[in-house]
Amino acid sequence: MRGTVVRTAAVRPLFGWKVILRQVLPPAFAISLILIFWQRFRELDLAQVSHTIALISPMEWAVAGAFTLTSFCAAGHNDRFWHGYFSTGLGRGHAWRTGMASVAVAQTTGFGLLVGAMMRWRLQPGIGPVRATQITLVVALSFLLGLGLLSVLVVSVFPLPGFEWARPLAFAAICIVAGLIGLAVVAPASAVSGWFARVLPLRALGFLFLLASVDSLAAAGALIVLIPGDAMVPLTVLLPAILIALAVGYLSGMPCGLGATDATLLMLLPVDPMSPIVAALVAFRLIYFGITAVIGGLWAVIGTATADAAETGRSTAHARVPSAAFLGHPLEGWLAAAPRAEAGLLRQGHLSLIMSPDRQAALIGTELAQCTITLGDPIGATGRAGDLIDALTRRARARARQPVLYKCGAGVARAARRQGLRTWPLAREAWIDPQTFTTDGSAKAGLRRQLRRAARAGIRVTSAGNALPMGDMAQVSAGWAAHKDGERGFSTGRVHPDYVARQQVWLAWRGTDLVAWISFHENRSELTLDLMRRTSEAPDGTMYMLVRAAIDMARAQGRRRLSLASLPEPGGWLRQHLNRLCATEGLSRFKNAFDPNFETLYIAAPGWITLVLAKLDIRRAIQPQVPFHMKFSNFHNHYDEHEFVS
Repeated sequence: MRGTVVRTAAVRPLFGWKVILRQVLPPAFAISLILIFWQRFRELDLAQVSHTIALISPMEWAVAGAFTLTSFCAAGHNDRFWHGYFSTGLGRGHAWRTGMASVAVAQTTGFGLLVGAMMRWRLQPGIGPVRATQITLVVALSFLLGLGLLSVLVVSVFPLPGFEWARPLAFAAICIVAGLIGLAVVAPASAVSGWFARVLPLRALGFLFLLASVDSLAAAGALIVLIPGDAMVPLTVLLPAILIALAVGYLSGMPCGLGATDATLLMLLPVDPMSPIVAALVAFRLIYFGITAVIGGLWAVIGTATADAAETGRSTAHARVPSAAFLGHPLEGWLAAAPRAEAGLLRQGHLSLIMSPDRQAALIGTELAQCTITLGDPIGATGRAGDLIDALTRRARARARQPVLYKCGAGVARAARRQGLRTWPLAREAWIDPQTFTTDGSAKAGLRRQLRRAARAGIRVTSAGNALPMGDMAQVSAGWAAHKDGERGFSTGRVHPDYVARQQVWLAWRGTDLVAWISFHENRSELTLDLMRRTSEAPDGTMYMLVRAAIDMARAQGRRRLSLASLPEPGGWLRQHLNRLCATEGLSRFKNAFDPNFETLYIAAPGWITLVLAKLDIRRAIQPQVPFHMKFSNFHNHYDEHEFVS
């Protein structure tokens, strides 16, 4: 019974009435336009049309050909972009050539989606029919959306005579698109813009709109060049009319836009006689559709699907790491030898690896709405920072995003500057040498006071070892998360048994009740503070006592470095205001009570605009997943994740 339901649901999208309407309505609309203008078509002087075509000079044919070539080059770049976005592995040059051929044949024969998918599958059999159809669909959609936006912009500047009422509608459409783009930047997870932002980050939007604009304007230019000068139609009228007519022709699905383009153009340009316009359309179809379709058909016969060797050799390895307590070889060895123990965040399962070409080193990162962002320093073989930054840049640009290095050390920051990125001080990592740590001195007066408070309250601290009381820990964590509107993400850990099992954990007890606990990432280089969870019943000084216990054990183990994680880089009055707004003053007091050493961490990005986008991405990734209307009333710190409540 269940199988029958599934098969029925699968068949409906293929043969339902909605699908039939989508296939029938565009040609029906085109035919209706032809019938409406049939009387005018009957009045055509075919001899005059032939005479007008014969008067087109060789120079005009050559210029129209140059515009045509420009248009199809832009169409090929559209294909190349989507192949990189979907990581098909196809060479960029081959994707570009087959994109041009597929568009040329599909536009000329009609049934663009079907013919385009078959052409791409023929020329790129390795990607399979499903991916070929997907690329055909997104190429068509991105071009039509770009052409539509371009037409709206042109109409808002050059309104058509007799259609001035369309100008305010064009302005309204521009405002709606601008609002969607803004919403995609500030709230990509919202219901309105979620799909929009995930599929099309800003870099993709800009690039695809540029390609569609070049493609459409070049096609319009090819037609404008072929219109005789005695038609006496100004360019400010021709351009919007032609763009709209081309859009209607593409949407109609008719071969070469036949009928739909003609009727729309004649409706928008009520010229008399109309023979010059019709003659230009015939010549335009000859060079723009006819010749290109012949070339595309020949390429379909002789073309091969061999990827360009130069491009294949530059492919970037990108691997998603699943959530697991043990990641296997060689990742466990890389994490054990990592310069920062915080690399243990890789066990969470929401981060990926961007590998060097020789697969011997990697950066840990993730893809966010606008940027591909790495976290910390490289793991694996040393001395590969330059290669890894180059791999990050290629990966980010293939996915229409910007490359960003987040919380990297000074050495990686220098390598980033050599690679052309800009760097800014971002945070200060607080760290302690357990071998020299002491609670003596005036700088530790606050720490001693907090430790006495915890001792008077009867707090007892133990090391969890391998016997984690996960039930009690989960209960403490659940209460903490409810108070904080959820657990933060990205550069901070989230409670999971497999994740915490690979960390050093200290527990704070009051009698037989667990009131707080903390965990540290651990490797051969250091311990790094990660999770801090407490109940509302935990007395003052509890968290201080937990960290003090970790320092004592690190001393006994002979360790020379224990990190308390990072604090925002100090700055002027604006930074101080943001620190107060983000509730980091308590966090700063907590870490400074241990009188730690500080090491500057950096953020690297191509420029200021990317820096702003990256900070928006990072803040959203770190924030608890709360409803959109609550986010601005629960503004959290996007530099560090261990908010401390004393």
